[in-house]
Amino acid sequence: MVLVLVSRTSDEILKYLVFSEVINGALDEYFPFESGVQVIAEPGRYYAESTFTLAANVIAKRVIMEDMRKEGEVPERLMMYYLSDGVYGSLNFLLIDGQVSPYLHRAVESSEKRYRSVIWGPTFDCVDKIVDNYLPDSELHVGDWLLIDNVGAYGISISTEFNGFKRSSIYSVVTNETWHTLNLSSQ
Repeated sequence: MVLVLVSRTSDEILKYLVFSEVINGALDEYFPFESGVQVIAEPGRYYAESTFTLAANVIAKRVIMEDMRKEGEVPERLMMYYLSDGVYGSLNFLLIDGQVSPYLHRAVESSEKRYRSVIWGPTFDCVDKIVDNYLPDSELHVGDWLLIDNVGAYGISISTEFNGFKRSSIYSVVTNETWHTLNLSSQ
């Protein structure tokens, strides 16, 4: 399991500044100080959520054939996939709020079969369910990597080492522009 820190470009930072000016202007206009309304905001998730993408490895899978209870019909296939990270790790925020949409990190042929799936974390704890009723782009295989965006706000900060599973490693990925800016600022 790996958390990838995705850097912001200067254009993205500029957009945040413009957004905040517009929002603050509207708050001043519609809720002036004399109105008695106090506006409290916690923009942390807004700024931090998209800064991390989780790359989790499929470490196991299990096929369950569900009995459709109709004579002569083929049972439906349900896939159970187990990832190298889960709700006790970088996806801990799922216990409180939120949902995720994992996507496969490999090329997929349009003809590949797809099966209704459930994605679990590695602990085998009944709470460690990441996604229920999931339909991936294709059948997943042990060794595949799933990417999950937007785990920055409450991903690694509230992760645990439940059942001895280590926290995710963090790797920074930056654009050439950001790398150049960082190198200039350190001189």
